[in-house]
Amino acid sequence: MGKFLNAALGIVIALFIGALIMLAQGYDPLASYAALFQFSLGSPYALATTLKNAVPLVLTGLSAAIAFASGPVNLGQPGQLIMGALAATVGGLYLDLPPWLMIPVLALLAMAGGALWSGLAALLRQAFQMSEFIVTLMLNIIADYFALWVITGPLKDA
Repeated sequence: MGKFLNAALGIVIALFIGALIMLAQGYDPLASYAALFQFSLGSPYALATTLKNAVPLVLTGLSAAIAFASGPVNLGQPGQLIMGALAATVGGLYLDLPPWLMIPVLALLAMAGGALWSGLAALLRQAFQMSEFIVTLMLNIIADYFALWVITGPLKDA
């Protein structure tokens, strides 16, 4: 029961601090929180959209938990998510497969894209004794800009 109370207290404190910030900016916290809950949980469509958007974040958090349990400090999950999504996007645009085959192939491409991106950090660690903490943080930024370039450049007309 203690863990539940700690989590509930954390949520209440976060909502309170958010309300203070909104009040300081001249916004009505009650109207803001009502809109937040209405647009995230207020209808079956809103709930489905919330769950659809939460799944990548939950799975990324799970991958972080696994990475932290293995020992090395890996903060590269956002970059790995981006590179995996980019690999799946490119595959989805250019592969002409039936739907029953396309979904698992795109999932494998996404996994390969994220794994190759994390492998770059491992390579830099092994070859140059670079800190995986710093490298994975820097690779997140590189992944952001690389994906932006690919989407607005080579894939713009795809």
